[in-house]
Amino acid sequence: MNPRQVLRHCVEGMLASEDRFGVVPERHVPWLTERLHWHKIMPLAAALSDPRQPKSPRLQQTFEAVTIANLAREGHYRTQAREVIGRLRAAGIDVIPYKGPFWGARMYPGYSWRNIGDLDLLMTNAEARAAAAILSADGYRPDVVGSSEADDFERRGELTFFPPPSQSQLVPVQLHWELMPAPRFLARHFIRYEDFANATATAAWESIAYRLPAAEIRLLYLALHATCQHQFMRFVHIIDQVYFLRAHPALDWDAVRDLARERHCQTPLYYALAFAGAFWRLPAAAEALLADGGPRLSVRLVASLLRPHATLFATAVRGKRRRKLFRAAMSW
Repeated sequence: MNPRQVLRHCVEGMLASEDRFGVVPERHVPWLTERLHWHKIMPLAAALSDPRQPKSPRLQQTFEAVTIANLAREGHYRTQAREVIGRLRAAGIDVIPYKGPFWGARMYPGYSWRNIGDLDLLMTNAEARAAAAILSADGYRPDVVGSSEADDFERRGELTFFPPPSQSQLVPVQLHWELMPAPRFLARHFIRYEDFANATATAAWESIAYRLPAAEIRLLYLALHATCQHQFMRFVHIIDQVYFLRAHPALDWDAVRDLARERHCQTPLYYALAFAGAFWRLPAAAEALLADGGPRLSVRLVASLLRPHATLFATAVRGKRRRKLFRAAMSW
């Protein structure tokens, strides 16, 4: 098999939670591991790797190194999350952590199977401004996109704070006060603050309590996150959906359908399921949803330029124009 065939075979095994890395020849290891890192699925590969199964020594060493690095990253993230969330809550800020290990631990067998990224925190705009002052006092640096920090709070829905240079082991903290705007910056939101703030279920991760939205809300969020925000730029967005669906076999698909109709986002949901379904057998109810009338022809023509299997070999540049067109089609 050529490198692309090897990568696809291994990733299909990852979707099935199988170790298929024994087929990787030594000469393909550098390219394969670079792709796994780019698509943020290297932690999953390392978690699924069975040391009892013979494979390329170089690949085995890479997986072992990733596992050791993940243990350190987990510890730093756990400490940082406790400190930041505790500090903000002590100041009276109603912080709602989401995504990351807070959701990942409920999707994957272990939260470290999912790439550990930013610390995402949801709150009101006024609370976000107060949180920004606290983070700045602690040495975090805002990643201002507009003309000023005040301009970002006025015009955007999130602001990222990078940790102090002396604490490079920490992750950025993202303050969110709006959730999932429609693509092309339309003045509407598919997922709202209230969907999280009014959640009746509670959960805990590493002794940090938080509100957990209904599974149907979380699925729709993941679908919109993959389609509208990232356009499947990395394969982890497909992996996330597959593992979420596997972890929630009792999902209320009628509620999912009704929610998508209410929020006018049937098209993004359709493509999120279609892309996941290209690699994994969807539940019958999800397949029925796909069969129940898809987007109109103009959307299908533009969105068809971004194909599911091509996402596995994407880079920051390759397919960029197709992803832009795909994003535009999600709002039509």
